[in-house]
Amino acid sequence: MAKIGINIATGSLQQPEMIVGIDLGTTNSLVAIIHPESKKPVALKEHNSSSLVPSIVHFDAFGNVTVGEAAKTFLESDPANTIFSAKRLMVDADVRGQGIGTTLVQFAENRILKISPNVFICVSSFNQKAQQLYFKLGYEQVGLLKNFIADGFDELLLRKTTGTLNGFIHSTGS
Repeated sequence: MAKIGINIATGSLQQPEMIVGIDLGTTNSLVAIIHPESKKPVALKEHNSSSLVPSIVHFDAFGNVTVGEAAKTFLESDPANTIFSAKRLMVDADVRGQGIGTTLVQFAENRILKISPNVFICVSSFNQKAQQLYFKLGYEQVGLLKNFIADGFDELLLRKTTGTLNGFIHSTGS
């Protein structure tokens, strides 16, 4: 039986939240959703049928943004306005502490919080610096994924919210 959320005060149907996962990789990035019907993760694909997008961003003089494959050409023609390997920059000792990580997280939060009251992030238990950053930005630990990467490597599930968890329903499949 399907569940339909109804706002008792207004009588309107509640729209289920879209669950989106983003892997901002050093070389490539990927976006996946939980399919609303199959409830299984599905990697979104670019127009060229690839789910992997090169982690390259170009900003032109007018503020237009080009991402992925299309931005690769600017690595040679306009390198001063093209960012690649941003994650490597964030951990470089000479660049650390300059706000690059905070800026990227806040950029993503602003986009996500327009469509969902919750932002979830996983961070490795051994990555103390990243944990400090997320806690400073208002994230709270809501779960622990034991031995998620490999034995002895846990992931902390962190959440930042502008709402409640009321929209999330845990189903055991029974």
